[in-house]
Amino acid sequence: MEEIYSQISSVLINSFLIPFLKKGGESLANEMGDNLYDKVKTIYSKIKDKFRDDNDSKDIERFEKKPEIYAKPIEELLKEKMSSDNKFASTIQSLFIEISNSPTVTTITEDIEAEGSVTGQETGNINKGNVTSVTRRVKAKEDVIGGKYGEIGNK
Repeated sequence: MEEIYSQISSVLINSFLIPFLKKGGESLANEMGDNLYDKVKTIYSKIKDKFRDDNDSKDIERFEKKPEIYAKPIEELLKEKMSSDNKFASTIQSLFIEISNSPTVTTITEDIEAEGSVTGQETGNINKGNVTSVTRRVKAKEDVIGGKYGEIGNK
């Protein structure tokens, strides 16, 4: 289990929590989509609570201020906490699986001049995940589709 906890800690910290802390709420919600953003916010809240309960609040405060510098120590502490608390580990694993299984597609269409129609994105079935489209300053002589996707997410 130690190896699994190590992988979960690394991916959570580097792929989700550092961007979450660096970019701030609204900016990251636009990039990730509200659904994934809310899940990352939930998992971070659980981690913060655990660190507070274990008297490691100073570590998490340092991480919040300088996430890239304190990422490795937080990874190690998170792995340690998961190894010593099965209930906490189970909660983090469940939330991690939700985050990992939430495909997010963001299409940004900018600076296109169109005389035809403009479609920010065209999407097939969305079985799981979140799709966001941002379209700005569009001009073109023919129809424009910012993004075209088939089925998104596992059924």
